[in-house]
Amino acid sequence: MASPGNVLPFDRSRSARASATNEPAQSLLRVWSSLGESKPLVSGQVLFLEGEPASHIYLVAHGRVESVHLSEDGRKFVSFEAAAGDVLGEGALIEGASYASSAQAASAAEVIRLRGDTVAALLREGGDFATALVAALSRRLCQTEQRAGQIALGGLEYRVASVLLTESERGSRVVQLTHREIAERSGAARESVTQTLNHFKREGMVTLTRGAIRVCSVARLAAFAGRTDVRAWLPLVKLLPALSASAAACAAILLSQPPGLA
Repeated sequence: MASPGNVLPFDRSRSARASATNEPAQSLLRVWSSLGESKPLVSGQVLFLEGEPASHIYLVAHGRVESVHLSEDGRKFVSFEAAAGDVLGEGALIEGASYASSAQAASAAEVIRLRGDTVAALLREGGDFATALVAALSRRLCQTEQRAGQIALGGLEYRVASVLLTESERGSRVVQLTHREIAERSGAARESVTQTLNHFKREGMVTLTRGAIRVCSVARLAAFAGRTDVRAWLPLVKLLPALSASAAACAAILLSQPPGLA
């Protein structure tokens, strides 16, 4: 994965174009837009790398940005897909922490960054901002824990079926994901995903076309379970403790007294 050093700089003069529509996301966007720096991303562009010092927290204004890990053999695993209103880089709430994963644009996107100490100060003030940020961090933690459970307890067929179901629940029976993208979300090799999809096709659960998969039977996919296979869940070992630490730091800030009231 390339370094983010060759990408466009952040710009405080730009107004982020947001696609978030719910009120909590809009609350975050108003604060991030007024205080932060925005930057457009092209698909595949790296925002930050795993292991770098965590200095900023990022809000996705529009598009999709993935939280990713690279295995020793070069395979990419996606632990979280951030959409408009989601945050990344929450490790910056912890002094001296590093990013627990890399972040890479999965589509054309725009992000806004704020320093971790700025976000911590805003959290101490409470209000709608604090509530919205806690909700965003909770979404991230829940999705990552759900994916960890799927990988740790489910076989490959179960994991691939879960990816297809998650995408189809967003309103379309046609899943616009490549075999490689499904592999990244299910913690598997692309070739293994192709074999699994072909098996689903033979069973009448999906039909396959170039660049798309049509779900024919949601009920059968939902009932489908495979053998236990724990080999693919290792990239999450470092991530879940880091997310839990960020959540604990957020809670500690919210429970502490605002500056000047001690």
